[in-house]
Amino acid sequence: MARLVYLCLLAGAAALLYFLLTTSPWARQGELRFEPVDLDPTRTYVLEYWDYDYPLASEAYPDYDRFVRAMITAFNQRYPNVQVKYRLLDFSTGWEELQAALASGRPPDVYATWWDHPPVVHPLGVPVDPYLDEETQADYFPVAWSLASHRGSYWGWPRWVTPIFFYGHIEALQGLGAEAEEVIPEGLSWQALLELGQAAGEPVLACAAPGTLFRQLMLAQGIPSLLADDGRSLWGGQEFERAAEWIERLSRDGLLKGTNPDGRDKESGALEAFLRGEVAVVGGLNPAAAHLVLAWLQGPEQREPTAGLIPGQPDHEGRGISVRPRPAPPSEPRGTDPEDGRRGNPRAEGTVSLMPVPAPADVGALPVLGVGAVVVFRHADYRGLEQTQAAMEFARHVSQWRTAAPATSFLGVPALRASAEVWFTQAPLTPSQATYLYEVLVEAADLGYVRYPSAQVTIDERPIIREEVVPLLDDLWYGEVTAGEAVRRILELEVRSE
Repeated sequence: MARLVYLCLLAGAAALLYFLLTTSPWARQGELRFEPVDLDPTRTYVLEYWDYDYPLASEAYPDYDRFVRAMITAFNQRYPNVQVKYRLLDFSTGWEELQAALASGRPPDVYATWWDHPPVVHPLGVPVDPYLDEETQADYFPVAWSLASHRGSYWGWPRWVTPIFFYGHIEALQGLGAEAEEVIPEGLSWQALLELGQAAGEPVLACAAPGTLFRQLMLAQGIPSLLADDGRSLWGGQEFERAAEWIERLSRDGLLKGTNPDGRDKESGALEAFLRGEVAVVGGLNPAAAHLVLAWLQGPEQREPTAGLIPGQPDHEGRGISVRPRPAPPSEPRGTDPEDGRRGNPRAEGTVSLMPVPAPADVGALPVLGVGAVVVFRHADYRGLEQTQAAMEFARHVSQWRTAAPATSFLGVPALRASAEVWFTQAPLTPSQATYLYEVLVEAADLGYVRYPSAQVTIDERPIIREEVVPLLDDLWYGEVTAGEAVRRILELEVRSE
């Protein structure tokens, strides 16, 4: 009998231990249960925050470092016992530094992504969901949360939504007989662009970077990345083959700006040709390059607010922000009147057509959208719910505080609706373009979009893109390899996740 009692007590203790292990928010790594807690006002919390050094020059913030310090000061007005140590990363090396920190088990508490990387999904990441209420969620564009999601959870506070477009020079398009408006919502299909160029017998498409353009063409067909999580090439199907054959046809017919018998032109020369109106369409622009193009061609230094674009959203995030002067273009675009005092800006509005990334006619055009988000990490040796709460409060603050200011240097709409209202008043967009972009952000979550880049979690595809894919796509763009050879070499790609 005593032995039976002993065994029952032992079983009960084991059950209690199992309960504690499976329900405690701190007991088992990989099964942590995150939940909001109150911060201890008598305790000092220390956070490490990593961000990127965005170019920024305004009267309020001469550089991004000044902006970050002001942001932390504003946060400390509400949380004086949270000390934030920050570090500004270089865009070319920041991702590798983050991977090293994650591998060490001691990543930064808060990390801000940019448009070339999705929110980081990692075992040391902390989902936003337990700290998000419906009222706060409604303050952001719905698609921003969708972009920050992976497998049913949100892995960052969305900061900006970065749309990827192709851009048409209205005057050049009209010169080719195309009906060109400030916005072409349905875009131009591959066949339409080919026919425009063939009819004119001159280059119709310029490219800032062939590798980026190809990735955009794949995105427009619904292929979000080069590699799947298991290392398989997602470019091995008919989508890449069709894109390669289309570019090969344009190149063979002399319809790509940047191909000539004497060799390769510099990409900047092709972009300048678009700015001068010598080529009708440009693609392969990242959000920073796109903002420069729009500013050169149609962005006045100051513009009246786009009244009523986002009803009911007050201007409370952007006070003290001034718009940088529009840079002078490299040379006067075609059509500029030297006597009208607007050199480099032949039309204050309506010089550029915004259009979705081209796709085959049977595919249709979907918006291509990226997101910059603010991610919270924990250490492998978990430091408790209060540390996570402090990090989550600061990440929320980063995603909301004057996010229109850094986005004066790139095409990134603040995910917070109130900040977006400020951004739209200073972006180099016409009212119809601003309305179109706003409608994309409002409707994309329901009508569909393609995420750029994918929420890839196990493989960093950038090295293979940089070392193997980009040189191959350059060769294809410049007619030095055939579409068939490019397809064969893409099929040979294989990366094994570690």
